[in-house]
Amino acid sequence: MLRTLLLAGSILHGAAALAEAPQAVEIGFPEPGTRLVFDKTSNGATERLVWTVVDDTQHRGRWVHRLVGAAGVEFYDAETHSWTLSQIGEQIQEVKPHNGQLQDPLWVGKRWESRFLYTRRDGSEAEQHRHWEVTARETLEVPAGRFDTLRVESPGEALSITLWYAPALHFYVRRETRGMVEVTQELVEYRPAQH
Repeated sequence: MLRTLLLAGSILHGAAALAEAPQAVEIGFPEPGTRLVFDKTSNGATERLVWTVVDDTQHRGRWVHRLVGAAGVEFYDAETHSWTLSQIGEQIQEVKPHNGQLQDPLWVGKRWESRFLYTRRDGSEAEQHRHWEVTARETLEVPAGRFDTLRVESPGEALSITLWYAPALHFYVRRETRGMVEVTQELVEYRPAQH
């Protein structure tokens, strides 16, 4: 009887340990043809950003995913799915090789660092070193709906970044940057690629 109780306790302990283990999530990127619409709020003003995912291309010898919209174009590194360039009109913001905001796979408690060269809109450059952590798994409601997300945070004195990555969409549904200017982006519409 004691042996049976010890065995049952051991099995229950093993099951509890499995239940507590972090659940890894593979990251990805939306398929070409996917439409993403965000409201971007900065300094009390809100603008609507409408993006369509188009075919990958090469930029500076690396494959990148592209979002194209009336506002301009954004590039995301195809290997890491991390942001690398925004061009709005003639203004370009770029990081080399990418900002490292995502690292495959993701799970709550995962931590990593990224180093990159940031080129500002005025053409000046600065080396950046950021620490990232997946701090929580959350259900988040945004105008486009309710999504299971992983909250990814990068605190900093000059700039803090938080994004909520939705594995079902392969993209973030909310992104906040806090620094000299506070900027919030929320997904208001998601339309998957038509096959």
